[in-house]
Amino acid sequence: MDLWPFVIAALASYRLTRFVVTDSLPDPVRRRIFRRFPPDEMWAKAFPRVRKGQPVVRVSKVGQLLDCPYCTGWWMAGLSLAVAYALGYTSTRPATLLGLWWALAGAQGLLNALDARLSR
Repeated sequence: MDLWPFVIAALASYRLTRFVVTDSLPDPVRRRIFRRFPPDEMWAKAFPRVRKGQPVVRVSKVGQLLDCPYCTGWWMAGLSLAVAYALGYTSTRPATLLGLWWALAGAQGLLNALDARLSR
C-alpha cells in the first residue's frame, strides 16, 4: 500500500470510529443498543435486566465495544482496509494485510487520542 491510500484509510477509519462512538447523528441507535447492552455501571443501573423477578446489573462487552474508540477503531480500521483491498490498493499476502490492519488501527488510535486531547 502506498502512502496516500494508507493516509486516506487511516483518516477514514478515524472518522468512522468517531461517527460510531461520539457523533450525535447515531445517538438514538446507540442509546437503544446501550439499553440492551449497557457499556458501564451507569447504563446497567439505569436499565437493569430482570431475571426471576430480580434486577440484574450487568455490564455488556458489546456495549463496551461500541463505547470504546480504540475497540471500535480496530474494526473500523479493518473495514477501511477491506475497502482499500477491494479497490486494489493493497497486497493479497495475509501477513501484509494483517500488518496493515494493525498499522491502520494504530494510526486511528493516535488520531483519536490527539482529538481527545485537543477537545478538552
